[in-house]
Amino acid sequence: MYLDASEEKMLRAIVHSAVVSAAAGGSFVGEFRQYRVCATCIQVNESGLAKVALSVLDDVGNMAQICRGLVLVDRQDPT
Repeated sequence: MYLDASEEKMLRAIVHSAVVSAAAGGSFVGEFRQYRVCATCIQVNESGLAKVALSVLDDVGNMAQICRGLVLVDRQDPT
């Protein structure tokens, strides 16, 4: 299933919210269409950079992994 431009924009906003939420110390699990977004804070260093584990999974069929990686987020910068 492909996303149109507005759906892709919504999925990107959910991923952004997941990263910000995880960087703030919580974990995040959300769904949009057939995608499941998960984010967890791994660690925060002394200068305020948070290492966040992020996964975007396609839950149609065999839960194929779309994206997985680590993101560094400055906890003092809200953007």
